[in-house]
Amino acid sequence: MLFLAVPAIVGFVSTFLGLSLTMTLLVFPVLVTAITFFKMFWRDEILRGLE
Repeated sequence: MLFLAVPAIVGFVSTFLGLSLTMTLLVFPVLVTAITFFKMFWRDEILRGLE
């Protein structure tokens, strides 16, 4: 679902803001997602390589 929605939204927004500004704005959701992921799974044994 994510791979269908994001390109469509970026394409739509880029017609109004321009492609470079749209790509810059795309950094914020990526950072939020990465921070959320690491907070949720930082101590996971599989990701740390422990068995």
